Amino acid sequence: MQAFQPGKGRNIPSPDQIKQLRSEISLPKVKISDFEFRHKTKCTADVLKKIQSRCSLDQFYLIVGLDQLGQFHRWAEYQWIIQNISICVIYRPRYDNYIENTTIHKEFPHLFMSDLTKFINHSTPCLHILNLPGVDLSSSELRDS
Repeated sequence: MQAFQPGKGRNIPSPDQIKQLRSEISLPKVKISDFEFRHKTKCTADVLKKIQSRCSLDQFYLIVGLDQLGQFHRWAEYQWIIQNISICVIYRPRYDNYIENTTIHKEFPHLFMSDLTKFINHSTPCLHILNLPGVDLSSSELRDS
């Protein structure tokens, strides 16, 4: 679930929602966590800082949809996020023009890596657009349906 929605406030799942998710999702490599709820984080940067206080963020990737790339500059402490964790952006067909026109691309063009292998093996935080056939449905649209 998304931790922060610009202009919409927090969207932290309740203990009941977490329990329901855990009962419905049984994939071996997926863990449903109540981390945000337990630590009462306010935004994605808070979550990442809390994780960073326990281990290096080099072991993690922040995954966002291409639609969020266009709004990323509105996220709390977005510059800190970009400088501290690699971000994998999931391609979405109707958001093609978001890439070069985003504030993020204009501020940090040097951090965009087109090659997935280089992105994965890069030693410092960077961004990669995962160019696979995209899902034309955002998490907001999914929640609202």
